[in-house]
Amino acid sequence: SAKEDRLIEILYREGRLTAQQYAQAAEQVDKSGRRAGAILVDKGIIPVRELFPLVRHHYETLLFDSFTWRDGAWAFSPQEVQTKERILLDVPTPALVMEGIRSRMTAEEAEEVIPSTARPVRAEQGLGRVSGLGLTNLELELLAACDGSVDVAALSTRYGMPKEDLLPLAAGLAVLGWLRVAPPGAEEIRASVTPEPPGEEPR
Repeated sequence: SAKEDRLIEILYREGRLTAQQYAQAAEQVDKSGRRAGAILVDKGIIPVRELFPLVRHHYETLLFDSFTWRDGAWAFSPQEVQTKERILLDVPTPALVMEGIRSRMTAEEAEEVIPSTARPVRAEQGLGRVSGLGLTNLELELLAACDGSVDVAALSTRYGMPKEDLLPLAAGLAVLGWLRVAPPGAEEIRASVTPEPPGEEPR
């Protein structure tokens, strides 16, 4: 509900609105209390066919920005659930978590989850579900190589992926339970892969 989180603010910061378009839309929103998306369509600033993708992008941005929070407070209160204007992102929850971590977590923060000196081990039944995260072929190949024999820094060199990109990827997979860190002094671990039975991705 913060002003900087409004749709027009995000579109302006991303360069999708000119200063004049932003000023006109902001004035109309403040005066009328109408939805910013409806005002942008009425003024011909965006085509109606682009409205839903922009609204979805707006909500995804708000969700991903929450991954930058380091402290805060929250509370639940009983109230009627509003379903009239429900926005469905239609993306599996693990995929949203992965994208939030990869797009918002710095390499330094990711290093606190999986240090570059750690030797990651893939989960025994991970790959079938990881397929729903939108990983590239290179990233899937890299995940398959996580058998506890090499550390993150060596994987970065082997696959030509900068640590700035690899560490958030590894941190996301670790948070979602598809990677763990081999204990110091452990022997090389060869994890078997058990594909997940076909079905709907968890949400």
